[in-house]
Amino acid sequence: MKKSTYPKRILVSTDFTIESDRALELAAKIARPLKAPIHLLHILDLPYTAQISREKLRQSMGDAAESMMKKQLKLLKTLLKLPKGAITYEIREGKPVQEILHVASSGSFDLICMGNKISNTLSRLVFDNTTSGVIDLAPCAVLTTTARRTQIDLGRVMMASSFHEGDVALLGMVIGLAKNLKSKVDVVHVTRHRQFDAQLKMEGLSSWASKMYDTRGVGFRYMHGNEVSDGLSKAVESLGSGLVVVSRESRGLIDTLFGSDLIHEMVYRMEIPVLVFPLPPIQNKP
Repeated sequence: MKKSTYPKRILVSTDFTIESDRALELAAKIARPLKAPIHLLHILDLPYTAQISREKLRQSMGDAAESMMKKQLKLLKTLLKLPKGAITYEIREGKPVQEILHVASSGSFDLICMGNKISNTLSRLVFDNTTSGVIDLAPCAVLTTTARRTQIDLGRVMMASSFHEGDVALLGMVIGLAKNLKSKVDVVHVTRHRQFDAQLKMEGLSSWASKMYDTRGVGFRYMHGNEVSDGLSKAVESLGSGLVVVSRESRGLIDTLFGSDLIHEMVYRMEIPVLVFPLPPIQNKP
């Protein structure tokens, strides 16, 4: 059976808000059993201004960011107790989404952790597109968390399945993560109709996964719901999940910029952390 050690390198994007602090704590929980290295990243997004004042602003913001970063490093070292050199940090200037994606790609990170605020579609479109942009375009998984809950319990992980062909590979990574966290896994599919069809597909997914991974402690179930997001929210409540895992399929540019899909809805509605995995595009078969 395949074994999954996930993740191997973690990038934490911080803007020094309480949401970022929660993301940092979450990254520490995940990194601790694996002794995975963590890289802290802060982006200086300088507003447009005259060149002279811009230089002063850059210096002022940079000094403040350096001071805040050292405080977060101290907190992280206390939480992790990792060997010297396992925790690094970087302060860059530029547009947050572009810089986060650049660092994630060039540094071969397989997980980005960042905070987000619960908000509606309009405010997200107008004011807060950093989290959405990273989720849509990241080359790796993105884990977001709010500050609504002071305690983060990862004892139970729920993976939402749409019976995509990449779900088995995704489940392998989820199982690897859960074993390191000593968590139980629930694979859930929400269906409106044709429950017998959903049952057959879930049994097929369970059988296929059990041939590839150690699925002890993994439950497979389907639930009824008029809307997928509502069904998953009810599943989180009934199962007591502390982390939701969803997958993101490749989308066109227009959908990426303006789409308000299930992934965004889950990320911005859930009070618990949401882990978004990108799936490879489906290959057209001849």
